[in-house]
Amino acid sequence: MRFPERFLDEVRQKNDIETIVSSYVRLKRTGRYLVGLCPFHNESTPSFTVYTDDNSFYCYGCQAGGDVINFIRRIEGYDYSDAVRFLAERAGIPMPTQPKDDGMTKLRLRTLEANREAARFFHSCLNSPQGAMALEYLRNRGLSDSSIRRFGLGYAPDSWDALSIHMKKLGYTNAELEAMDLSRQTKRGGIIDRFRNRLMIPFIDVRGNVLAFGGRVFDDSKPKYLNTKDTLVYKKGDGIFGLNYAKNGSGRSLILCEGYMDVIAFHQYGFTNAVAGLGTALTAEQAQLLARYADEILLAYDSDEAGREATQKALKVLSATTLRLRVLKLRGGKDPDEILKKKGPEFMRSIISGAENDTEFLLGNKKIGLDLTTDDGRLNYLRAAVPILASLKNDIERDIYISRICQEAHVAKEAVVSQIAKERRSRERRRGNELFQNAKKELSTAYASNRKGYVDTSSGALRAQQILVVSLIQNPDFWRSVKDKLSEEDFTDDFLKKLFLIIRQRIINSQSTELSFFNEDLDNDEMSRLTELIVRRRELGNTVGECLDCIQTIKKENLKRKNASPAELSDEEYLKLFSND
Repeated sequence: MRFPERFLDEVRQKNDIETIVSSYVRLKRTGRYLVGLCPFHNESTPSFTVYTDDNSFYCYGCQAGGDVINFIRRIEGYDYSDAVRFLAERAGIPMPTQPKDDGMTKLRLRTLEANREAARFFHSCLNSPQGAMALEYLRNRGLSDSSIRRFGLGYAPDSWDALSIHMKKLGYTNAELEAMDLSRQTKRGGIIDRFRNRLMIPFIDVRGNVLAFGGRVFDDSKPKYLNTKDTLVYKKGDGIFGLNYAKNGSGRSLILCEGYMDVIAFHQYGFTNAVAGLGTALTAEQAQLLARYADEILLAYDSDEAGREATQKALKVLSATTLRLRVLKLRGGKDPDEILKKKGPEFMRSIISGAENDTEFLLGNKKIGLDLTTDDGRLNYLRAAVPILASLKNDIERDIYISRICQEAHVAKEAVVSQIAKERRSRERRRGNELFQNAKKELSTAYASNRKGYVDTSSGALRAQQILVVSLIQNPDFWRSVKDKLSEEDFTDDFLKKLFLIIRQRIINSQSTELSFFNEDLDNDEMSRLTELIVRRRELGNTVGECLDCIQTIKKENLKRKNASPAELSDEEYLKLFSND
């Protein structure tokens, strides 16, 4: 979708990047810039930089970059049109009438409207005679009417096509309902409901949109839960159940549960900071989402063996963030739902106050089934504990736990310290080799795809191409002096050539060349590359003479490369590519 430039300029002016980014990232001013921990990758040292002078951002760690529109595209998972709409609505700017639309935005909005209507249908069925059994099931589980309404719980009738018929009366086609995963096609070409005779739990995002559904059976039949498949508005492994309510809490602590019913029970008993993954093992994307709204995560997974295993996996994913991690030692029931019903909220508060940190949980888990009064038990425990302690970044924390396990296992501290040091050296070697081989692989891929902008950054001609592109963006009036001396054929880098063609056309059409206006023609990754060019070329001479020198360099220098792919080089030959000799 292309929007009028005047409208885009108003959107950009009324949504300064510092205000927008600060609602997701804690920023600290450093000179003229603002820095913070990047929301797009895991890091402990801030490399995410906001440039308020031109409303842009760039991460020196993961190379994500762009303007305020591009930031919303990335952080919210929106396409370009939806990001513009989000910012326009935030600033109270009316959307242009009848903009050119590729149909994707309308389809996305139609899917969200369909999901909302389906949620209403399921909720009404729960409160109808046909939903009496489902409503009794919920009340037997101790759920109040207010909790049922708060989470929009519903019932999918024990019918082949009740929802499908209802939705088609509202104008939705069979193809649309199938794409939204509300219905599915039969072998005979008919259509039936995706969810039947199930308790329905809507998945609602932080903006109040119904993205998907989880359907739970009332007995022991399989599958116990049936979740919406990936659609235009929902991707498995991205969202967090209950975050639409939990994000409004006063603290920066979230209780992470395994299941939806645990979350609902926590909220009913006053713990409104409880959330859960959407029917999948915790993902890196979900961990990053949690880190936007919390500083601490308390894991409240089931106390059985499967729950402990799931806790270990979740801790591994969460440890890549800066979140503080603690684990609840559940007792008095198999899960939070049961404990709250049997023991009440005060008992749960005592469990929360006694939560152990992630290291204590992992070490304690390794002791399960071992007899530390035997040499074999102590040896197995120490072997399991060494990798855990080796992963600790804080020297003081590591020393405390070393002392503790040495007392437990009755072994000299020096021996454990030696083993941990050996493990850390081994990890560093493996990590270094992995990075080295990945670099070779990426370079080989770049050679194969001719993406020179990522490869030969030492090339004088490549630098000249970069300077020309950035100079024309910042000084479109230079075009008059260079247009007869420069063409797209002079650009050997495909991406820079694409940028040049866009810039040339915008200048010819008397259109703005500010960063925001490139969103219409570039995807997220391309916007990041463009922002990187601008950031790294901020200190330009900004003269026509510099541009003419660049053109001369481009035309003189031979950019042909060796035919050999880096993948075919030895490690020594590969390193020579970066030698100045």
